[in-house]
Amino acid sequence: MHEDLGKGDGADVVTIGDSWMSNTLGTGNAIEGALSRLTRQPYRNYGVQGVLLTQASLFGAAVPSQYASAKRRDPDIKTVIMTGGGNDIIQDATVQASCETGGDACIQTLMKISMTLNTLWSEMATDGVADVIYIRYADSAGSTAPSVREMGRVPPPICTMGKIRCHSIETTDAVMGDLLVDGIHPTQAANDRMAKLIADYMEKNGIRR
Repeated sequence: MHEDLGKGDGADVVTIGDSWMSNTLGTGNAIEGALSRLTRQPYRNYGVQGVLLTQASLFGAAVPSQYASAKRRDPDIKTVIMTGGGNDIIQDATVQASCETGGDACIQTLMKISMTLNTLWSEMATDGVADVIYIRYADSAGSTAPSVREMGRVPPPICTMGKIRCHSIETTDAVMGDLLVDGIHPTQAANDRMAKLIADYMEKNGIRR
């Protein structure tokens, strides 16, 4: 436990990520939109649908570039709420098929995702970010073998060093299988439930909000 960092004006809370964080698919603008409706806080939102975590793609620059953009605008950031990594799997047919069986290609991709998170979160720690909240994809989203999902829950090394507080939010119970017909993206109702889960978690754990 630590001191409650309190509720501010929202300027030092940043959201980054992929289409689970922000999209135009009729989901109420995903987690970013749901948090805005619930908290009424003007968090700085940088999520972009379709992007990868580990590298640039046709949809745009990788997720870490969003954090870089947030820093350029205002480096005073205390909390980062993020998604990322799902597109690195589902946009590669070979990797997606491997993840359905727990294959090596999937495991290698998960390792790359973990290394990217470690690098990004280490940068955040150096910058003075107090808390990073990683929103995990619900088990009902996509088709990944349970064995590799468990691998993906292992925290990056920076999380054990006491330089930044790493939080992992499991969303399966909040989503309740309430997905669009694509079987990947939560509906607006599911996003609203996730926002409540995230906001309650931040308040309970004294995270800047």
